[in-house]
Amino acid sequence: MPILPRSADRRRRELASLLDHLQRMREAGPLSEVPKLCVEGLNRVDREFPDLRPRAYPPLLTTLAFAQWSLEEFGAASDTYARLATFGEEHGGAPEDVEFAWEGASRSAGEAEQHEAAEGYARRAIALASEVGDAHLIARTTVLLGETLAAQDRKAEATDTYHSALEFPLGDSDDAAFTRCQSYLGLARMALKRGDGASARLWSEQLKETLGHVKHPNARFSEIVDELLEDVSRA
Repeated sequence: MPILPRSADRRRRELASLLDHLQRMREAGPLSEVPKLCVEGLNRVDREFPDLRPRAYPPLLTTLAFAQWSLEEFGAASDTYARLATFGEEHGGAPEDVEFAWEGASRSAGEAEQHEAAEGYARRAIALASEVGDAHLIARTTVLLGETLAAQDRKAEATDTYHSALEFPLGDSDDAAFTRCQSYLGLARMALKRGDGASARLWSEQLKETLGHVKHPNARFSEIVDELLEDVSRA
């Protein structure tokens, strides 16, 4: 389905065609060409079709951020996600869409080692998740906040945050189990940093047990867990 409605105006048709083309490129590539085309589209909207910003900006910014993340341009991706979130807040975007953007800004900033910015974005994501009222979404963003605190070596705050993420009623879905695993992983890591081998072993056992209930575990996460378990065995 086209992002913008078809129009008799040639320039608007060209813009609609560009947006549809970007959507296809996001799905099939090549992603290396996407950022330039997105910026071109944003500039064209500003210059020629400012009335279309509410419809054109979100898909353009989302596609740009996705491409930047995929190309490992994490600082740029964080800035784009933050721009998307701010635009959504200013133009009445759905809370879940704005939350998605702040979460993306936080994860991207974390990858760029901009940990204070990542923390701020994570807190905004939690606020939006609370507005949506989805327990799993709140827990997931709370884990994200814990990760940003851990990256700043704020061990006590990170530990408390991981604990709080486990307090939400998440149910038995795969996503819920994975979020619990992320909390247990964080708690085990913080225990190791404190030199508390007993607690690290306790949380790693919880992690192993819960990960066994995840039907389709993320391969990279499984590698991270294996590395943690090796560290715990030496503690």
